Amino acid sequence: MGYILDPYNPQSNDLDILNSLIRQIKIADDIFECVNNLGGRWILIFNDGKDSRLFHDATGLRQVFYTDKVINEMWCASQPGLIAEELNLRLDEDALSGFINSQQYKNNREYWWPGDSSPFKEIKHLLPNHYLDLKKKICHRYWPKKKLNYISLEEGIKKSSEILKGLMKSAFNRFDLAFAITAGWDSRVLLATSKEFNKSIFYYTLIYYDLTEESPDVKIPSKLLPQLELEHNIIRCPSHMDNEFKEIYKKNVTTAHDAWGIIAQGLYRNYPQNRVCIKANGAEILKCYYRIAPFEKLNAEKLAKLTKMYKNYFAVKHFEKWLLEAKKVEEINNIDILDLFYWEQRMGNWQAMSQLEWDIVQEVFTPFNCRGLLTTLLSTKEKYRRPPDYKLFKKLIVYLWPQVLIKPIYSGHTSIKKFLMKIHLYKFIKGVLFQFR
Repeated sequence: MGYILDPYNPQSNDLDILNSLIRQIKIADDIFECVNNLGGRWILIFNDGKDSRLFHDATGLRQVFYTDKVINEMWCASQPGLIAEELNLRLDEDALSGFINSQQYKNNREYWWPGDSSPFKEIKHLLPNHYLDLKKKICHRYWPKKKLNYISLEEGIKKSSEILKGLMKSAFNRFDLAFAITAGWDSRVLLATSKEFNKSIFYYTLIYYDLTEESPDVKIPSKLLPQLELEHNIIRCPSHMDNEFKEIYKKNVTTAHDAWGIIAQGLYRNYPQNRVCIKANGAEILKCYYRIAPFEKLNAEKLAKLTKMYKNYFAVKHFEKWLLEAKKVEEINNIDILDLFYWEQRMGNWQAMSQLEWDIVQEVFTPFNCRGLLTTLLSTKEKYRRPPDYKLFKKLIVYLWPQVLIKPIYSGHTSIKKFLMKIHLYKFIKGVLFQFR
C-alpha cells in the first residue's frame, strides 16, 4: 500500500519492484534486507504460507496502528481513530489525564505521542524498524542487527549521492513534483539532486506561524531560485482554520493538530493538487540532533526533557519502555542511541503524523526515507555530521551541484547551538574536576 521506489532501477514501477522482491526472497527474514535500498512511502504485507508479516518504509511515514493483546483480533489502520470507531473504543483515561490534558501537550503546538502509545489503551503504534507478526499478533524489532561499518567521507558522499539521485529520478519518472524549500541544509541538499529535471518542478515556500517574507527561510529561497533560473512560489497560510475546514480536518484524524491544520488549509487553497511534494525531513537523523553531556546518564526522564515533555509521567513511562529495548540494540550496534531515538520516535511519531494529517491535501515524497541512504551517511564519522558546520552536507552539495551554494545556508539558531555546545563542554570539564576532588 502506497508507493515504492528503487534508486538503482528508476524506471521500475510498483509492480516491477514487487516482482523483483518475490524473486529475491528465499526465507521470510530476507524481505528486510531486500527492501534496504528502497524508498517511497509504503506498507508491505508478506505472506509465504508459513509467516505473515506487516511492516512499513524506513522511518514509518506510511503509518500503522494496531490493536494490542487486549483484543483477540488484530486490526491495523493508518490512524488509531479508525480502529476505535470500528470497535467502539474509548479514550484511555491514562492518556487523557497524563498527556492530552498536560501542559506539555497544550503548550507544544507540534505535540507528538511518545513511544508506541496512542490515545487508546488497546491500540499501539508500529514504530520504524519493527514488524507485526500477523499470525502470532506480536510486534518484533528487525533492525538494527549488526554494527555499521565505518566508511570514509568520500565514500559516503559518492554512495549516498547515487542513492539520492536515483530516488529523485525514480520519483520524477512516476510523478509530477513539487518541492518545499527553505533556507536550511536539508532542502539545499535535495535541491542539488534535482539539477537534471528541475525545470518541471513546482518550487514553493510556506509562510505560516511567525514567518514573514523577511524571514530567512522565505527570503533566501526567493533570491536563490531566480538566480538558478527557477521560479519560486510563496504559499501563505491563514492565521486560523475556517470553521468548515476545521470540522473536516479534526474529524479526519484523531487528536489532529490545530497548528498543522492552518498549514493544511493554506495548501488546500494554493498547492497544485496534481503534484507529489518533495520534503527534506529525515536528514535530521544524521545531524546529531539530540545529545547530552558525556558524563550524563541517559534515562527516560532525560529523553522526556530533550523532547519538551519534561516531568510528564505518561511520556516517561513510554520512553522507558522504548529505552529498555533500545539499550539491548546498543550492545550489538554502534549507532548512537539518540540518533536511533530521533529516527524511531521523532520521525516515526512527529513527522509521520504530520504527513498523515496532510494526506487530506497532498501526497509526500521524502528522499531521506531510505534505510540504505541513512545507514550509509550514519556510517561516516560523527564529526562530519555535527553542527554548526555540517561538513557532510556541504560536501554532498558541492559534489552534486555547487551552484546552489551561491546563497547562504541558514541553519536556524546557530549561535544558540554554539552556546549550548560550550555549556556541554563546561559541564563535562566540571564533571571531570569533581571526580578528582
